[in-house]
Amino acid sequence: AEPVIQTRLDPQAPDRLLVTLTAPDAGAFGRGLERLEASAEHLLDFRRKEGAMGRVLAVTDAGLERVYTRYILEQAARGYLVAGEDTCAALREADYYRADGGRRPAWEDWAALILDCARALSGEELALVRRVCGEGVNVVVSRACYRANPGLQAWCGGAAEGAAAGALTGRFTLEPALSGPVPVKELGGADGEVIARFAPKHAGSRALEVAAVAAGADGEVWARAAAGGAPVVVAWRRGKGRAVVFGCDFGRAAEVHWDVTHAGATHRLYDRDTACGLERVSRCVVNACLAGREPERMKPRLFLRVTPEVVLLRGGGAAVARAEVVLCDVEGRPVAGELRARARLCADGMTSGGGAFTELTPAGPGRFLVTFGPEGLAQAQVTYAPLRRLGERWTVLSAQFKAYAEGHVPADGAAAFIVTE
Repeated sequence: AEPVIQTRLDPQAPDRLLVTLTAPDAGAFGRGLERLEASAEHLLDFRRKEGAMGRVLAVTDAGLERVYTRYILEQAARGYLVAGEDTCAALREADYYRADGGRRPAWEDWAALILDCARALSGEELALVRRVCGEGVNVVVSRACYRANPGLQAWCGGAAEGAAAGALTGRFTLEPALSGPVPVKELGGADGEVIARFAPKHAGSRALEVAAVAAGADGEVWARAAAGGAPVVVAWRRGKGRAVVFGCDFGRAAEVHWDVTHAGATHRLYDRDTACGLERVSRCVVNACLAGREPERMKPRLFLRVTPEVVLLRGGGAAVARAEVVLCDVEGRPVAGELRARARLCADGMTSGGGAFTELTPAGPGRFLVTFGPEGLAQAQVTYAPLRRLGERWTVLSAQFKAYAEGHVPADGAAAFIVTE
């Protein structure tokens, strides 16, 4: 007979689970204990990896924002970095540092900064890039951004741009720094025939071109062209962090990958026949972000407790919702930190446009009183775009939260309100 392991809610503490082991004899009980011990070890391993997931930010052009929020930072970096909505068009020191010069809790564990904008950075932005890299943030730069910024070139010590080194359909060998922890064997090797078939407008696109990068006196070559050995990814140690320059426009390459994989014939989102190998570029970018990071580190988790004032809202497209949000530890004790939120209406499965996350002011240590309302409502801390009409079956106001506290793994949360006239 085999042991039986069951999980159930703790009647004395609904936020917790009870695990019970039932066995008919001592041998079965021992086997059950071994399974529980193995499960506990796997859970600890997950917690250690979760504690090492630092935050990543991408500075990019408006046309590439979707590729970063929905693919590179959301999928390629999933399980390795904390991201999702972390994109911006410009760097501002006040977004990341307090007035006393210390890091804000939301950016305490800042792992990487991706620069993929085809514009010149301002002097203030360049100074901030140097500062965060000196503090241990890896700065990963695309070809377009490097080309547009002589200040970055001077900081890294390389030339503006080397000669052409091929395209991502060619072969490029990787050093160990770029081949893990996200598994990837090479930078290129993309299938041009698949790209031409499913996204013909990108066939032969300049977005797939690769240029050589001059390593200078102290640069480490992390990727080379298989033919000729030209360096195409170079890293420089700058303070506690690294500046890593790619000889390709990895954001534009990810955009091509997006178009190819969304043009599948047997499924509207993805067709396995559309696999073209361009995902390797994004994986290499994530590995550059992670270079030098501790692979494992135990940190306590942050938790969100959302208590709506009411769940059923009246007012139709102008409905106002209120909720109390508490940041706490596993024991339920309040933890001082930062909270961001956004809201959107959804009617019969159709969702209105969602805005950016809004930073909220605490009412007390770890405690926030949040008001959601339509755009233009002065009392609303977080606004949403009203729908023209309510759904015939249902309309829901959805609220999303992101919370951060020093020394804790960040937390996500959500709440839903039912909207009526």
